[in-house]
Amino acid sequence: MLTTKVLEGTLVNAPNLEVRGQKTRFRNFRNHASEVKQIDPTKLMEDMRKSVVNMLNWKRDAVQRIAEECEKISSHYNYEKEIEYYSYYNMKYIYDDRYGEPPTNSYNWKPLQLSPHPNFEDSLVNLDHSAVHVPINVYEKASDILNDIKWSEDLTEIFKENFANDPSLSWQFFGSARGFIRIYPSTKWKVSHDTHGHSKAPTPDLYDCRVRQWYIQAAASPKDVVILLDTSGSMTGLRRHIALNVVFSILDTLNENDFVIVLMFSNEIKYVSECLTKMVQATKRNIIEIKERLEESIKTADIANFTLSFINSFDILSSLTSERKGAQCNQAIMLITDGAPDTYEAMFKQYNPESLVRVFTYVIGREVTQITEVYWMACNNRGYYAQVANLAEVREQVQNYIPVMSRPLVLSNSRIYEWTPVYTAISEIQLTEWIWGERVKAIKTWLMQHNRGYVLDNMEPVDNINEEKREADNEEESYVENRGDEDVPLNTIDMKMFNIELEMYKRIPDYKKKIPLMITVSAPVFDQRTHINVTRKFLYKNVYKDSEPEPTRIANLLGVAGVDVPIKEIEKMAPKYKIGVNGYSFMVTNNGKILYHQDFRPIFQDMLKPFYSQVDINEVEMSNNTENPRHVDSILEQIRLDMINGTRGSKRMTVKSTFDSMKRPISRVQHYFYGKVDNTPFGFALVLPEPYGSFRFEAQIDLKNNIRADNYTKYFSGTHWRIHPDWVYCDSPNMISDIVSPTPEEALVQFFNNEMPKNQFIWRTNGINPPRFDNFTCDKELLQSLIFDAIKTHNFEHCSESHKFKRRDDKSIDIVNAFISTRSGLTRFTNPHYSYEFKNRTEYNNLALSIDEVYYRRAVDYFYVDNQAFVYSVPFDNGGNTIVTASQAIFVGNGKMNTPVAVVGIQYNYTSFYSTFFRRARESQLNCDSPEIDCYVLDNNGFIVIAEDLKHSGIFFGEIDDDLLQDLVRTSIYRKMKHFDYQAICIDTIHKSSFSMPLFTPFDNLRRIFGWFISKLTATYLGMFYDSWMANANEMMESSDTTENGDVDYSSESQYPTEPRFNRSRPKQCDKEVELYELNHLANKTLHYIHVCSEQCSRNYYVQRIAHSNLLLLVLDTTACKCSVNTNKFESKPIVYNKDELCQLYQFDSERKRPSSCFNYHPNESEVKLCGGCGQLKPIFLLHIVSLGLLIMKCVGRFF
Repeated sequence: MLTTKVLEGTLVNAPNLEVRGQKTRFRNFRNHASEVKQIDPTKLMEDMRKSVVNMLNWKRDAVQRIAEECEKISSHYNYEKEIEYYSYYNMKYIYDDRYGEPPTNSYNWKPLQLSPHPNFEDSLVNLDHSAVHVPINVYEKASDILNDIKWSEDLTEIFKENFANDPSLSWQFFGSARGFIRIYPSTKWKVSHDTHGHSKAPTPDLYDCRVRQWYIQAAASPKDVVILLDTSGSMTGLRRHIALNVVFSILDTLNENDFVIVLMFSNEIKYVSECLTKMVQATKRNIIEIKERLEESIKTADIANFTLSFINSFDILSSLTSERKGAQCNQAIMLITDGAPDTYEAMFKQYNPESLVRVFTYVIGREVTQITEVYWMACNNRGYYAQVANLAEVREQVQNYIPVMSRPLVLSNSRIYEWTPVYTAISEIQLTEWIWGERVKAIKTWLMQHNRGYVLDNMEPVDNINEEKREADNEEESYVENRGDEDVPLNTIDMKMFNIELEMYKRIPDYKKKIPLMITVSAPVFDQRTHINVTRKFLYKNVYKDSEPEPTRIANLLGVAGVDVPIKEIEKMAPKYKIGVNGYSFMVTNNGKILYHQDFRPIFQDMLKPFYSQVDINEVEMSNNTENPRHVDSILEQIRLDMINGTRGSKRMTVKSTFDSMKRPISRVQHYFYGKVDNTPFGFALVLPEPYGSFRFEAQIDLKNNIRADNYTKYFSGTHWRIHPDWVYCDSPNMISDIVSPTPEEALVQFFNNEMPKNQFIWRTNGINPPRFDNFTCDKELLQSLIFDAIKTHNFEHCSESHKFKRRDDKSIDIVNAFISTRSGLTRFTNPHYSYEFKNRTEYNNLALSIDEVYYRRAVDYFYVDNQAFVYSVPFDNGGNTIVTASQAIFVGNGKMNTPVAVVGIQYNYTSFYSTFFRRARESQLNCDSPEIDCYVLDNNGFIVIAEDLKHSGIFFGEIDDDLLQDLVRTSIYRKMKHFDYQAICIDTIHKSSFSMPLFTPFDNLRRIFGWFISKLTATYLGMFYDSWMANANEMMESSDTTENGDVDYSSESQYPTEPRFNRSRPKQCDKEVELYELNHLANKTLHYIHVCSEQCSRNYYVQRIAHSNLLLLVLDTTACKCSVNTNKFESKPIVYNKDELCQLYQFDSERKRPSSCFNYHPNESEVKLCGGCGQLKPIFLLHIVSLGLLIMKCVGRFF
């Protein structure tokens, strides 16, 4: 048995994990130490800020040209009253005739050649044409629609001119007030399509540009809205359901510059919940909370007290004005009722004498009698009256308030430019309860098939990955893992549900895990007409007749013009190579929400998180002294306040951040420099780490003066190198066409071979005008630094061989790869398996992003802990079948002026690494194979690098022995750091009290049969008259046979009647906290401690830092006694807030800056008398509307 003294003695000579060659230095860099200079961070921030301003100004100018051209074209267009047909490219009916024939059951498909283009996320586009999308609730053959589509066709030329002037432009469009949108360039319409769920049918196309944020922001100024919902006894049944949908549709038109409160009234006023008793900002979090609480709390009874509800509403709005809170612009009351007994004229004269508060009224139901009074309320208070007879009319009628609120803007003829928060395309999948449920069903189906013996192999292919994409990318087959149990007992199958999230993640290809984000700049387009002729219907001898045309004053929007700005284009204005490793930039809105940030995580698996567009800067930046959730440091709060107010400044703050999916903490001092992005509501910030962030290695090759001095192509020979795939070294003249080089490396080699010898390139400049790419345009600093680095690292492979980086021998670890990555984005490596082809980029994804890679960032930070150390890491939970990566930063400079220029690294075969450790331990008289001791090699964050059990590799040590880990904290070997995640997703389980089948009454069964019959009937009818527009809806209705609580109905013979019914789960955004660990600085000696397991048991353990590494050797004496071991799974845990804390989240009034423009009044608005009327349904569309209503009810049922 080993004694304590023996252990102490042997640990002095602990196994040295270094192998020959690790201490190799690339002195070629250090010979240029004089090239290290101190930069002016304020000037660097200013240069980047101005670049962002200039680029966004180009996009705004493009929008201005589109808007002006719209007004010009429309004012000269001769309206064709009898138009019945016009041929145009409908985005839903475009096909590429080079790859097949159009569908045989449609007559209006048009051929168009489409090619991928990088400006549009490689979407298939045609740069010669624009195309149109018409919403499902708009009749595309109506004369008004065809006329507007016809005149807007001429916008294609201005779209093309804009693209020629600014080749970096993305999507350009005009959204018409009639509902259609014209987009350039032309492309096929994309709908959200979840290929990983139980139902693989595409989501129905319910897109309408008039309810998109870019449209509403440009069409109307910010507003404070009081929604009055009549909950009297008459608002029951279908009326209650329609009224709820009207409220939901109003809420969907609001954005974070608006404020809202919902009041339910009958004989008294009721709030939606205890947390929503005052006007709140219309954030996505608040909107979802209002919807959920409203659906739960609404009860109809008693008689409506309109006087009480209106007085209460006016008091709320008045208090906002006096306290200067809320939007401080438009104010409106939205009344949803089935009629009112009086106009309450006296009350309106008292509380709204000048009609400063608009009143919009929505009368619910067809058979209503008290219409005149409600009509008067709207027309005499600058509002609009609408009657909503059924669900199909909800969206169209709700939207009528937007053009009314836009009248002051139209009458002023002021062109405003609005910028949206960050968002993404409508075709991307949103994380909703329904989408989640469909994916859970797919996993459950697999589990049940597995349970019944259908899965016989150890690995089963997943068949619901997009086959076309997989074949195109030539990706490997994806699999769902069978965890070894060939037959899961029925009574234990629920236990596997804890892995559902992991199983879902496995099914998602890598290309699905990144979603392009954007912002949009938009501007209103005004109808230049001041009067139109209106024909009214009047009743004469019980017959409706048309009156003579009457000139009527109007103030209408034609629509909204817009341009998308991809976030990646903004990030290019602040290049990472200029910022340096562990530095970053970010931007915030006037509400303090981020547009982009290095810790912004909008994606959950491949789905957008519910509140992804409204992440506050306080939720991604965290002070080092933050110990409680939602605590905001005073310095960070000042930075936020300065940025939203457009104040230029700088601040230092000690922060804590994380690497590797929030598993590795880092604490450092950061210096923030920030300023306003002119002509936008945005603020820009540059963040540099200290102490190295303010120094730069400026060594370059003067290319223009030495262009023929050397053959630079030879430094880029072979395929054992890569450049950063996201950095733009040179822009090609072909970028505005579909001629795109397949890889960045091939493009660079082509440039060296063709353009550079002829000196046919220019340097990129930051001017006020968009760059013109008539020639190759290169980034001078980046390209010349790249060539310098290539020359200095050209002998890397020879250097590796000369220092005996052996593949394998009896005395060294099996080294599978050596690499070096430099500040210019160049990465060289020696592993031949990583160099098959440039286009095969998957093999080196963990290396080629240079300063953006985790290994690079960790090595640079660890330099200040031990400048001789290599940072070792293994993938998490790898089970021993992996590689070990060791990296070390190369710093250059003199004295305090040191800066990182590269990181050198080695990758080992893990099995060889593991075996070498145990062999070297035995040579040092430390027998880690002995049952008397347990040996662990831990990294600086408490993760196991080596343990006797190979399966423990990459596992957090607390999952093996949490008691011992806490003892390591107590003895100051490790320190514990608490980190908060405000962008987390929690999966709540909805437990059932019983697995028995739900009981249905005869009326329930009749209702289900009737719904099925009507859906089939209407789909058949519409298939005859309206082609295939309802095909997706019909497939969706057929594809899911569910019970009312959303579970799969296994009662039919075709299913599995003997299978268990699962608990439902529901995703929601939440806050989480996690405890992270960091190794303290230790002297290079053996430390002895006693771990007290219990009153009867204590054990000795010894720790020693492994020299020149981030590793710790832990040896535990197991001979004394057997301790019970407590484990703690490494995971973030949801934060449970009490009721007051939850209310604070909804009611919190964070500092914000109101939009600079406000148009809420114009003296000529009183001349506009149009204020709505009763909705009339045309008989020919009756089944159309009924079917759409059923579709919407289906969607509402799934999402809410």
